[in-house]
Amino acid sequence: MNLEILKKNIVIVPVIIAILSGTVASVRYVLNLTNTINASKQELVDLRRDLNVERDRINKAQGDISNINGTINMSREIIEMLGSQLNELSWDVKDLSR
Repeated sequence: MNLEILKKNIVIVPVIIAILSGTVASVRYVLNLTNTINASKQELVDLRRDLNVERDRINKAQGDISNINGTINMSREIIEMLGSQLNELSWDVKDLSR
């Protein structure tokens, strides 16, 4: 009797084994895919954090550049004032030498 049941089910056993192995492979694939997605999410979080840090550095650099431009403009104005004062002094010296 057992031999007859085994003969009838000899075709079904490999099919069941194939279905089970396919299921296990699918579960592994899904788990690996989930791990990859989680790693990618973490990498995106890290990249966003780094992007915000770099934006802050750029904003600070732009502020420093604005300060430098202000200093340059103020220096030019001072040089122009000193140049005009020097020119007036040279006229004063010429007037005194007459």
